[in-house]
Amino acid sequence: MSFFEKLFGSFSDKELKRINPLKDKVLALEPEMQKLTDEQLQAKTTEFKARLEKGETLDDLLPEAFAVCREADWRVLGMKPYPVQIIGGIVLHRACIAEMQTGEGKTLVATMPTYLNALTGEGVHVVTVNDYLARRDSEWMGKVYRFLGLTVGLVVHGVEANDRKAAYAADVTYGTNNEFGFDYLRDNMVVYKANMVQRGHAYAIVDEVDSILIDEARTPLIISGKGEDSSVMYKRADDFAKTLKKSVIVELDDKVAAEEQVDGDYVVDEKRKTATLTESGVQKAEAFFHVENLADADNMSLRHYIDGAIKARGVMHRDIDYIVKEGEVIIVDEFTGRLMYGRRFNDGLHQAIEAKEGVTVAAESKTLATVTFQNFFRLYDKLSGMTGTALTEQEEFEAIYNLDVVEIPTNRPVIRIDHPDVVYKTEAGKFRAVIRQIEECHAKGQPVLVGTISIEKSELLSSMLKQRGIPHQVLNAKHHEKEAAIVAQAGQYGAVTIATNMAGRGTDIKLGGNAEFLALSEMRRMGLSEELIAESTAYGETEDEEILAAREAFRTLEEKYKESIRPEAEKVCAAGGLFILGTERHESRRIDNQLRGRSGRQGDPGASRFFLSMEDDLMRLFGGDRMNAMMNMLGVDEDTPIENRMLTSSIETAQHRVEERNFGIRRSVLNETCRVAQTLLLNHISTIVFAKSRVQVEVLTKRLKDQVRDPVGNAGRVRGYRGGYLPTQRREIEQGLRAGSIDTVISTNALELGVDIGSLTACVLCGYPGTIASTWQQAGRAGRRKGTSLTVMVASSAAIDQFIVTHPAYFFGQSPEHALLNPDNLYVLLNHFKCAAYELPFRDGETLGGAPGAEEMREYLAEAGIIRHVGDTWHWQAEDFPASEISLRTAMTENFLINDITDPAHVRVIGEMDRFTVPMLLHENAIYLHEGVQYQVERLDYDACKAFVRRVEVDYYTDADLNVSLSLLDIAEEGADAAWGEVKVTAITKLFKKMKFDTGENLGFGPVMLPESEMHTTAVWWTLREEYAARFDKDTLQNGMMGVANLLRIVAPLYLMCSPRDVAISYQVKCPFTQKPTLILYDNCPGGVGLAEKAYRMRDILLTHARMIARDCPCAHGCPSCVGPVGEVGENGKATALALIDLLLQKEEG
Repeated sequence: MSFFEKLFGSFSDKELKRINPLKDKVLALEPEMQKLTDEQLQAKTTEFKARLEKGETLDDLLPEAFAVCREADWRVLGMKPYPVQIIGGIVLHRACIAEMQTGEGKTLVATMPTYLNALTGEGVHVVTVNDYLARRDSEWMGKVYRFLGLTVGLVVHGVEANDRKAAYAADVTYGTNNEFGFDYLRDNMVVYKANMVQRGHAYAIVDEVDSILIDEARTPLIISGKGEDSSVMYKRADDFAKTLKKSVIVELDDKVAAEEQVDGDYVVDEKRKTATLTESGVQKAEAFFHVENLADADNMSLRHYIDGAIKARGVMHRDIDYIVKEGEVIIVDEFTGRLMYGRRFNDGLHQAIEAKEGVTVAAESKTLATVTFQNFFRLYDKLSGMTGTALTEQEEFEAIYNLDVVEIPTNRPVIRIDHPDVVYKTEAGKFRAVIRQIEECHAKGQPVLVGTISIEKSELLSSMLKQRGIPHQVLNAKHHEKEAAIVAQAGQYGAVTIATNMAGRGTDIKLGGNAEFLALSEMRRMGLSEELIAESTAYGETEDEEILAAREAFRTLEEKYKESIRPEAEKVCAAGGLFILGTERHESRRIDNQLRGRSGRQGDPGASRFFLSMEDDLMRLFGGDRMNAMMNMLGVDEDTPIENRMLTSSIETAQHRVEERNFGIRRSVLNETCRVAQTLLLNHISTIVFAKSRVQVEVLTKRLKDQVRDPVGNAGRVRGYRGGYLPTQRREIEQGLRAGSIDTVISTNALELGVDIGSLTACVLCGYPGTIASTWQQAGRAGRRKGTSLTVMVASSAAIDQFIVTHPAYFFGQSPEHALLNPDNLYVLLNHFKCAAYELPFRDGETLGGAPGAEEMREYLAEAGIIRHVGDTWHWQAEDFPASEISLRTAMTENFLINDITDPAHVRVIGEMDRFTVPMLLHENAIYLHEGVQYQVERLDYDACKAFVRRVEVDYYTDADLNVSLSLLDIAEEGADAAWGEVKVTAITKLFKKMKFDTGENLGFGPVMLPESEMHTTAVWWTLREEYAARFDKDTLQNGMMGVANLLRIVAPLYLMCSPRDVAISYQVKCPFTQKPTLILYDNCPGGVGLAEKAYRMRDILLTHARMIARDCPCAHGCPSCVGPVGEVGENGKATALALIDLLLQKEEG
């Protein structure tokens, strides 16, 4: 706990003070509920639903509804929630995470908020980590809900589609995170809505919430089809990897060649968990596979197989990362130690491990649909969770899921003693100390649970204990099926249990032994079948006499063993309770806390201590050098420990750094922008947020409005602003900003300059604006009248964002970009003429800066009704300000009007959109976002320039794919396989994507039927000689060209000194006008403004810097900050892109 929390109290302390009065109200209703008959208690459900319909809220009903459910728990289950459990239930209802210690009855806690929220009829999803728990709880706790008149559904593996739909239609649905996620994916793949099984995502209670929302946050659920069979190549690559010499290093220095740091054929970087061939390894690969140059594009696929093989042998360890069972490679969950059946490593790594282990190598698969748990659970309107360990991850829960963590007091005080860590110089010395501690505990009968991080270490300790003659049990992924039996008896007098971190969750460890397990064991000795034994502890309704008899037998035996265990439990308590002995710290503090939490449940005595060594991975990789040097200086031997609470704190600091690093991986630029803006807004700091696109503006506007909406639904202090809003609406927002009635505005660059928006204090940039000039302009919108302001840029993983944040000297050292004005471009000149005429009348004979054609332009504008001639001057007469429909670099003269037909009797115009943007955002069936409100486009009248939309509420928006083709008009200048000239750009939209609103994930496609549009402009292009192109297969070449195009998108705006929107990059494996693989950069402006010619003059500079960015990027195969993510450019995308750039530069130099 920090100093300030000690002084002022933590968030949990403050929240508990607010909740306690509610808890007292629930308890005060107990006598009243006890007086009700069953029928009267059941009638309360109908009464509550009626009160909700009349306008009462769930919060209004909470005390009484909780009291009703609490009484039902007692009558149906024989269990009545304690006061602290009521607090836990209130926390769950408030969409928070309830951190409750092991044994505090989380399953019972969930009944109260589940019942309350199920009254709405929208459905409550109770999410568990496995099918057994889902089935058990749906039957056990389901009795309470059915007693109170609610329906209960169950979604587990094997349930058919029709039954699933019925289960989701129930008031309460139990299931696993996997089943809920996969059903969501399947629903987004069905053709007809009637075939969908889920009905929405209103409220979820997630059990073991840290495991699902943190540990598995980025785990993708994938529906896949069969891919190609490459088993032979995986086996050959593994045969080669066996011949190589491996070198292991803690962390490679990126600035020094790998072969200069190690002596071997490939090097394993332990901290980054990568394996890389050295020069000698490359030479051996070329000899083994009989290739001349492994770096050639022809050999990119081969390199993929080799990289997988050396990673499988150097980084992935059997019995730690995976086990081999019955001829199958099964992943071991690093956080729980449990086996992850059905899961596979990606990018061919699983096949490489299968080849290494000599089992059948499965065919590769192709992804058809995917979603991560993080994105799936953010779909819920209301989300809550329970776990014993969440406080260490509270920052991530708050930032990613908007969930606060509240620590619930235990029903009885925790008296477990947590001893400081002891650190030994070597692992051997540590294990000897561990054995001594076990012997000491065993001698007095104190049970010991020993936590290890791997199967290998657990079996090493087991062999050492056998040598000492100490009886014990071993629990690891190899003995997965014995988990419940072993853990259940780990609290017996004198028991010694060695377990991987899979012992951190699951079956309760009860001092003296587990009566349930002993009763079931006797039933097996009695000869009852496993099916009947399973039914004896189930809670499903039945009239089967045999099952009822088995349940009665189980209850009798359980009571018998509870009595026999009681004296044994007293002996264990007298011996000190369960001793938790950790043999290594995990990267996550939460996993360590889970292990500790197995001891000291419900006020039991207990103790814990971690035994560490300087050779442990965490110590070695994160700050162990200094401590090791200190031990050497002091002459500490192997068997002398260092014990100090400060040392424990420093270790937890190292763990915290690892947790922060993992958290950073899971962030998104929109989430972070929203979080920063929300913080400013809630602190009453007037803010402007600049987004890069109209869609981003609408997404951020909706999310901020939802997050700051006050009790009466007034979120009007947050507004969006962009092109397409009506002039009256824009003026209203501008006036609100000047008057101070709007606190936060989210805008495209429409508010970058030219509009008085009053005095704002802060500016948030959602990504790099694209140019230095725009960055300073946008930052300058804050602090105009106050002198002091705050500007925050939230960098995305986009390459140009990453370049700016990693090269601040470039940004602060460069002058702002200069506008490129091409006097020969009549489109641009005409727009300048319009803006000039709007500001001041033109006189006869007057020109625009000496540019030719002024007379013709005046006559053209007069015929169009934009200006009129009075006497000897020309005056503006159009209704609109020219910038509302044109800019200095476009020439659109007509906009589409957007008509809202939600109410046919009152059709109204709500906005407008330029013709170029319409195919992307306003096609039929598009979801158009306007001020955070969703509309579906029902009809688009292209000739009349009108769109007709209807208001809807869906959980996605749409974004269209624009197909661009280029044809040559004229060559201005030609060099060695490069040229520039005039081209015709033809664009047509054929498909649109459904994008999940909060996560941006692709949910499916739809057709777009619109005419194509054309633009004449200038371009520069590079072509690849046929003999070079012949070295690549088509897919490899296409992926490599995509990578080069992505690199040029980074460097071109930086070195042409323009906005990324001013240029476009295209690539074609066979270009129509060169008949060769071609990369094309063109002016994204009718007629061009000179950027293409400038790019032609410095084409070698652009390619050289593109190569430098790719080489400097630390990724192995590709990422959004260089050539693009591996999922787009392929495993060999980065290497192929670099090879192509080398070839293009070779041509230029040659």
